[in-house]
Amino acid sequence: MGKRLRSLFRYYWIILLTLNMGKYEKLLIKILTKTSDSNIKFQELTKLLSKLGFTERIKGSHHIFYKKEMEEIINIQSKDGKAKIY
Repeated sequence: MGKRLRSLFRYYWIILLTLNMGKYEKLLIKILTKTSDSNIKFQELTKLLSKLGFTERIKGSHHIFYKKEMEEIINIQSKDGKAKIY
């Protein structure tokens, strides 16, 4: 998983600490600690991004997540049910 995606998740870590989202907190910890980059389920990552306020746009097999206040986009694709980051 790329550095820019990790930095985005670090930014939202504080937000998640204030919410009661045990499943998503665990997923975020996996992402931030780099313990399971290749084993993140596509569906779980898309739900997490939505919970963090990202808007999803689908173009073919690519799911593109963005926010108005951020320049970077997150482009992911499902490969065997796992998230493949671009």
